[in-house]
Amino acid sequence: CIDRLRELKRKRETYIGPWLPEPLMTQAPPDGGELAETLSLAMLTLLETLTPVERAVFLLRQVFAYDYAEIADIIGKSEANCRQQFSRAQKALTEGRRRFETSREAQQRMLESFLEAAGSGDLARIESILREDVEFISDGGGKVIAAMKVLHGRDIVARFIHGIAAKRTGEVTFDFVPINGQLGLLLRQDGKLDSVFVIESVDGKAQTIQAVRNPDKLARLAV
Repeated sequence: CIDRLRELKRKRETYIGPWLPEPLMTQAPPDGGELAETLSLAMLTLLETLTPVERAVFLLRQVFAYDYAEIADIIGKSEANCRQQFSRAQKALTEGRRRFETSREAQQRMLESFLEAAGSGDLARIESILREDVEFISDGGGKVIAAMKVLHGRDIVARFIHGIAAKRTGEVTFDFVPINGQLGLLLRQDGKLDSVFVIESVDGKAQTIQAVRNPDKLARLAV
């Protein structure tokens, strides 16, 4: 288990551009809350910042409800060490995580605002739906066009969205679907799945925009 996590970590270190987890179609929890946050792409991305041991301990304890004696036996460490690993992981995730709006209604309003603003061609309108410290993460895996680094700040993100929206040609269609426990947006270009967007908002404005474009990661959703 630990060796496998270490191997995956090494692969991520050589990944081209920002890395995001594979989006999976799931049933969204009806009232959002803790389960939605645990399943979200943002939380899965944060988990990747933990060490392999911290991640294993956190998942075994938090997701599978193993007691510390069982975890210690699985990973070959003492119970005391496992408690320390869990505490460190929990602290790191808490510090790196913002509280975002989890209700399905709020998520749909955010996605609709994003579509309307991006489609308007109006830079000021795009800026109006973004928080000042918004970030945009685009995962193309080096196989399709995507931002090669995480974009930070309202001005930079708004100009990027404005630019890519202006370059869209052909027939573009959208579907709202539950992705990793929260509402996401499937974008199709001429009938072919092109991107999956998940947007986390605070006070009705986008805080984090995640766009998965790597075709390998879209394969399960494209069928």
